Amino acid sequence: MRDGIEPPVRPGLALLPPAPQGRCQPARRPGRDRPGNHRRRPPLRSFRRGGQGRRAGRGPGTGDRTAAGALGGRVSPANLAPEALAELRSLARNAARSTGFELDSIDVEGDRVLLSLRKGTVSVAAWLRASTGEACFARAGAWSVGYRGDLPPGADELLRALASALEHHPAPRPDCSADVALVYGTDQLEIRVTLACNEHCVFCNSWFGASNLATDLPSAVLLASQARTRGARKLVISGGEPLLVRWLPELAREARRMGFSHICLQTNAVLLSRRGRQAQPAPITSQTHRTPGASEATQSVSSHPFQGSSSPTPWDLLRATAPDEVLVSAHGSTAKVLASVTRRPKLATDHLDGMKRLLASDFQVVVNFVVCRQNLADLPRFVRMLARQPRRPSLLALSFVAPMGLAWDNRHDTIPRYAEAAPAVLSALRLSRSLGIPGVLSEYCAIPTCVLPDLREFADPADELRPIHVPPDKTLLPRCEPCPWKPRCSGVFRRYLEMYGDEIQLLDTPCP
Repeated sequence: MRDGIEPPVRPGLALLPPAPQGRCQPARRPGRDRPGNHRRRPPLRSFRRGGQGRRAGRGPGTGDRTAAGALGGRVSPANLAPEALAELRSLARNAARSTGFELDSIDVEGDRVLLSLRKGTVSVAAWLRASTGEACFARAGAWSVGYRGDLPPGADELLRALASALEHHPAPRPDCSADVALVYGTDQLEIRVTLACNEHCVFCNSWFGASNLATDLPSAVLLASQARTRGARKLVISGGEPLLVRWLPELAREARRMGFSHICLQTNAVLLSRRGRQAQPAPITSQTHRTPGASEATQSVSSHPFQGSSSPTPWDLLRATAPDEVLVSAHGSTAKVLASVTRRPKLATDHLDGMKRLLASDFQVVVNFVVCRQNLADLPRFVRMLARQPRRPSLLALSFVAPMGLAWDNRHDTIPRYAEAAPAVLSALRLSRSLGIPGVLSEYCAIPTCVLPDLREFADPADELRPIHVPPDKTLLPRCEPCPWKPRCSGVFRRYLEMYGDEIQLLDTPCP
């Protein structure tokens, strides 16, 4: 049986009010609440912009991260309010009729909405689910569309019509009583305030099981409150593109009131360009890609630009939010390189302009560069471009593309070998340091230091230890056991080993 299996659903439609459960007591997660962790914490540095480096758990049998740690955890469409289910019924009926099909029934099962459709003697069993990026027939906005059994000839058009009808329709939103995930070994909370984005990077995994997803102000405030009770002091506002969300200042004010001492806002800076709000996202397009063990799937990313003349400008939002630090994702020094990474050629010049304007502002700026095959050769030019700016970033953070999300779908074109990338990364970090820009190689999305031992001088964190654990999607090999660098190593991505085999060797120098 062919059935696109996916993790839990995304926020969107309102649910029926949950039954009263008393005060929320977040469950202790293995490896997250380790007692006795009193080392001095590194400064707030979240280097996972562009969807790289999520730390949630794995879904059963998927090999990808799930939204089990997301706001509300696993959600059943059975909790949908009747009016929400009625809306879906109407959308599905109209989409079916546009292709000559009739909707026989609509039902719910677990985290899916099941549709029974027919045209004459032809029957189709379709399902809808809030999208997490796993195998399906098509993705549209916040939804995934799939089917069970064999797809009859001509039914492709029906499923595409369903996807088109759901493009701008919100998906189910979970209740807010679930566990909140802190960045492991830190007092840092990262909240994704939207999955909408005006870029579509080749390595993005924001749709693929993001934790701490809160797409409205009350949910985000509740997450922040839960995190504060667990000792969080630093808040990272992430996305998608957070500057598409107009309630950021209110979230920041509430976070300050709760006692958060440091706020970081992540952005791609497109909306901070001279064109500002006129730098609207490109029209929604679909990209066909293959997921191992599944049929062809279509990935569509919708954007929700500001609307209305009275809306605040992106710069207004940024200033009103007043973050202590802005992390800008920038993955190329030229429009051509950026277009190959972000797949938004019409916005590439806006991306560069917005980043430069941000660097020229009074904000403290960290630049995050995700190293992939498309921009590997551009690294030296990118570093020199940063050095030419009137105000340089406070830090350049390099991350190696993680084999997950769209990067895995595009893996042969996007993920280079460690041995191929490591010399260029080391050279770029040394060049950055020589030009007065501190550089660091992200610990989670990193090239293992044993591939090129000299990378140790840029290990993250370079001067302060925090406990390192091996997440489920990475592994240490048996030969790693006696390695003196093991306490500072989070392992190698299992999928990387699946692609390229073993480049691991032992180091002979203890970690600092």
